[in-house]
Amino acid sequence: KVIRNAGVAALAAPLAVAARQHDVRGATDGRPNVLLMLVDDMPVTALPQMARVNSFFSEANGGLDLTEGCYGDSALCAPSRTSLLTGKYPHNHGTFDNDDAYIRYRTRGYATTDLLARLDGAGYRVGYFGKLINNYEASPEYPAGDKWHHPHADRWSAIVGSQNDAQPWRANNDGKVTEETGDHSSYFGSRAETFIRNASPGVPWFCMYCPTDPHTPYIPPPTDAHDYDGARLVDPATQETDFSDKSSYWAKQTKESPAESQKHFEGTLEEGSQNDRWFGYLIAALRETGQLDNTIVVYVSDNGYLFGEHGGLTHKQKPYEGSIRTPFLVRGPGIPTRREISSAWGAGTPLISRIDATRTILSLAQAPQRATDGRDIRNLGRGPAYWRARSRRATGPGRAERVGPHQRGQQEADPLRLRRRVRALRLGVGSLRVGLACQGPVLRLRDLRPGRQARCPAPRFGDHPEGGGEVKQARREELR
Repeated sequence: KVIRNAGVAALAAPLAVAARQHDVRGATDGRPNVLLMLVDDMPVTALPQMARVNSFFSEANGGLDLTEGCYGDSALCAPSRTSLLTGKYPHNHGTFDNDDAYIRYRTRGYATTDLLARLDGAGYRVGYFGKLINNYEASPEYPAGDKWHHPHADRWSAIVGSQNDAQPWRANNDGKVTEETGDHSSYFGSRAETFIRNASPGVPWFCMYCPTDPHTPYIPPPTDAHDYDGARLVDPATQETDFSDKSSYWAKQTKESPAESQKHFEGTLEEGSQNDRWFGYLIAALRETGQLDNTIVVYVSDNGYLFGEHGGLTHKQKPYEGSIRTPFLVRGPGIPTRREISSAWGAGTPLISRIDATRTILSLAQAPQRATDGRDIRNLGRGPAYWRARSRRATGPGRAERVGPHQRGQQEADPLRLRRRVRALRLGVGSLRVGLACQGPVLRLRDLRPGRQARCPAPRFGDHPEGGGEVKQARREELR
């Protein structure tokens, strides 16, 4: 067995044994295994350089890339991670910033009803590796030495406290906190690989691997440190020169120089190479143990990132495509093909959210799905009547028009100016709240002015123009 990194030499022996013991295994009880990889601050603009990821999820290999229509439920780490774990939009789980996210997760009891808890209750073997939620075990409400780990995880290995690349750092392994040095991604990736290789025949598993890359500060491994020197994002939005349509919100935002943007883009691509490599290792483990054909593989990011678009905008938490669009790729048994979706949707592109991964995983696992806000992506093959509407731009009261992914740069209207026509956008603290009602399978614009109720109501099938028995039955099947 090749040792992935000198910092994980202690894992070499168990990995080697696992490779011999579990060859051609992977039989489960009929339900699929699930590998969910959640990366940190990776925008859509960094996806093209992920060679292994793109190859695995290519249409030719049976993959499904839903990135074009994927808009994040939040453009900030902790709220989006809470959304993925709970299956709820931020306005329903109540976390809008990073500072108190871990405290909220603990005090609100989400660990008893989240994705891990539901899969554990459904008989899955559960493993979690990497970054949990910002300030995990570093919050003042939980004193130093608090060794909480998820009660429904069979294997738990999470970074403690600060998630930057400062050395040394701490890890919580099944309740035991240790001081570590070296690269985070290799440390947690090796443990995720061990978990996959140690799968027991007849027992389905869920593995969630959450590396801390690519996130500032950018400190890629020496092998990747200069792979993208001089790289610069080429996009119409980075070449914008006319800012006359911009709002007062835009004017107040910190702008960065082209040199700073280039440095951040280089770092993102170089740390992304580490993610791509570890994705390849995990897929190799699935192949070598005979589990690939019965495993759902999902690749998502917690939010996007800006590299100087629209006059020098940077970082995240901005109502612009670079910040709110994220990768969403999936492959595995039962997932519709691109051909099936194209046939059902024609030229349209489905509107996707990360929390659709949560609902889909629960559905495939035959686990409870109630009180989750996402949709089962298997319904995409049935057409728009069983899904949300296309991503839309307001054009007047109650009306909308299709927005293509190419409509950026100087053609892209400032989102905040749309309030003059339809009051359907509101900025929350640390999170972007978009007025998308979840009344039936059709997207609806809602008034989210301050003081108005922002929580999505229960589905109302009568709101859909074709809200007959077939649509209602499909929604009931999702809520089963």
